[in-house]
Parts: sequence; C-alpha cells; structure tokens
Amino acid sequence: MRQQYGLSQEKLAAIAGVSQQSLSKYERLETEPDFKTMIAFADYFGTTVDFLIGHEVEPSAQRNAEDKISQRERDLIEKFRELSRGDKKRIEAAMEAYLAK
Repeated sequence: MRQQYGLSQEKLAAIAGVSQQSLSKYERLETEPDFKTMIAFADYFGTTVDFLIGHEVEPSAQRNAEDKISQRERDLIEKFRELSRGDKKRIEAAMEAYLAK
C-alpha cells in the first residue's frame, strides 16, 4: 500500500512513529510491527488491521478504489491542520462559497 500511495519508507515510518529501518524490516517480512503500529498504518490508509494482515479481501467496506485520497490531497490536509483556527475558518468559507457556485 505504501507504494500504491506513492510514499517513501521515510514518510510512512514518520507517520507511524517508527524508524525507516523498522519499516524496511516489516516490508521484507523480517519482523512484524506491534499492534499500535498496525493501527497507525490502518488509520493512515483508511482500512482495517484485518485487511493489513490478510484477514479481509477488501481494504475497507467504507472506502473503495475511487475514494482513495491522493498524496497531494494528504499533503494539503496536513498543511491545513497546521493553520490557525481563523485561517481554517477563512479557507472553509472560501471553499463553501466556491462550491455554492
């Protein structure tokens, strides 16, 4: 999934709070992530731990292939979260005005 989303090992490792070396070992099946790390992966990718460990065929009943968020969208969300409350309100108002056209 990391590669499908166009993420580097470093980026996904930072998101999950693990080292790049640990992530590399997970991908090479040399070691397994702990449950907290699995939850972080599932949350980021919008799926379930069951899917990640192979117990579900579909990534998530709530999200299908058309609903995946692109890396650009994720980057914008991260930047939005860093804004002040006032800036967020202004952007939300601008988006609502634009969509109301």
